[in-house]
Amino acid sequence: MLDDPELREMVLPALRADYRAIGGYVWRPGPRLDVPFTVLVADDDPVVSVDEAKAWRELTTATTTTRVLHGGHFFLDTRLPEVVEAVTAALSPADEGHLTAADGR
Repeated sequence: MLDDPELREMVLPALRADYRAIGGYVWRPGPRLDVPFTVLVADDDPVVSVDEAKAWRELTTATTTTRVLHGGHFFLDTRLPEVVEAVTAALSPADEGHLTAADGR
């Protein structure tokens, strides 16, 4: 990728912006959110342990679901179908029986 000048020009600005955002971010405690969390973590991630990922539950008053997938930090490369399934399930209504024609669905 770095050998292709056009591709490099497209990717580097976004990458630089990401690193600036990460470098300037300071977490500030605040009230817990009242939204459910779905946390995805890999069992062999050298950067984020399963216990560290589970700590997200401390930031919400709602349910937190933690899915532990096999792989390392870049588990998305090999576990994309499982990630898609987890995200789809998390975003789906818990009880679709509550939908009506007025909902437009």
